[in-house]
Amino acid sequence: MTKKLKTVVILILLYLSSTVYSANITEKAYMSVDVKTGGVLIEKNADKKIYPASTTKILTCILALENLNLDDEITVTKEMLNEVPVGSSTMKLVAGEKLTVEQLLYGLMVPSGNDAAIVIAYSISGSLDNFASAMNEKAKSLGCTNSSFTCPHGFHDDNHYTTTRDMSKIMMYAITNEKFMDIIKTKNYSIPASNEVAYERKYTNTNTLLGKTDYIICGKTGYTEEAGNVFVSYSKKDDYEIINLLYDGAKGYFDGDYRFNDTITLNNYIFENYSQKKVLDKNSIQFQVIDKNQNLEYFYSNTEDLIATFNNSKKHISYSLNTFTDENVNATFCIKAKGYDLEDYIVNMSKTASKNLDYNYNLIYMTKVIFYIFLDVISFIVFFICLANVLSLKKQGRRKKIKKKYI
Repeated sequence: MTKKLKTVVILILLYLSSTVYSANITEKAYMSVDVKTGGVLIEKNADKKIYPASTTKILTCILALENLNLDDEITVTKEMLNEVPVGSSTMKLVAGEKLTVEQLLYGLMVPSGNDAAIVIAYSISGSLDNFASAMNEKAKSLGCTNSSFTCPHGFHDDNHYTTTRDMSKIMMYAITNEKFMDIIKTKNYSIPASNEVAYERKYTNTNTLLGKTDYIICGKTGYTEEAGNVFVSYSKKDDYEIINLLYDGAKGYFDGDYRFNDTITLNNYIFENYSQKKVLDKNSIQFQVIDKNQNLEYFYSNTEDLIATFNNSKKHISYSLNTFTDENVNATFCIKAKGYDLEDYIVNMSKTASKNLDYNYNLIYMTKVIFYIFLDVISFIVFFICLANVLSLKKQGRRKKIKKKYI
């Protein structure tokens, strides 16, 4: 038998995916993503090259959580601190002190410490260059195609850039990590006196929206003169989860409130104008694929309820989704649906097969599909019969007129 089949249920393309929100959003590039479906609700210049500033630390934090133990102690060295750019935001680390990975991660995400980012990078990869390679490798694995990371903190470098779309993929991945969420939504954090620092250090989250609304759970800010004020946030209202990304924002250091106000504006618009609905019940689609050449048989079923997002102002939207993907035989089976109420299903079985593979597929769940395909065929035939009759009547009419003219 082959390895365990991977069943992927993804809803990505909504009819209004490319719609640009018309409100007065300050940032030149922004995006709102539905967490459950991955659908893009609002976007503008999502593929434009932008500088991520300290939102870079989202990726740095995830790499640390996946490669280091939270309880491990790390010694801060003078070599590490010499790498901190002048003018950086820091957690005020001191050479020679020992802190746990967990403390460094809070110092990374709460006060946005560039010094913490560098210590973490050295601890994982031994050098900033090696860590940058690890960042790019991770980003690529998440589907980022237009990004280049050169440092762990985001202090400006012309070669350190990304896009709003790529950052949405990184944030979508990051929020699946429970510890990441615990850290990024922390409003205040403190570190007790250490072996080199005799006083308690207290930090306040740079995300000043924390605790001010009912639904903005967490976010990461960033600022450089080149990037402007930027912000990536996660919001949840009832069971509706949204990621908002705002880039290429106001350039003034004291203009940070624009990104927060714009985040509230986007969230209010989405929560008022969009809703979610279950499209398919779990296990409602089942079929088999038989590979004759290898004498293997595959069974498929949608293992989760499929949730879609709709714009409430639209009576009808159409979309497509990849429901089943079989990496073993390089075959993708697509289900296409039309209609707001989603009671009419049109299933299109398509395959992209490896060379010399011959498929014979048996669709078990076809009753409703065949019925609607049958209706489509009948409608098509009736249309052409009616068209032929109309053309015939017009032709006969013309003949009668001609005969009358020459009588």
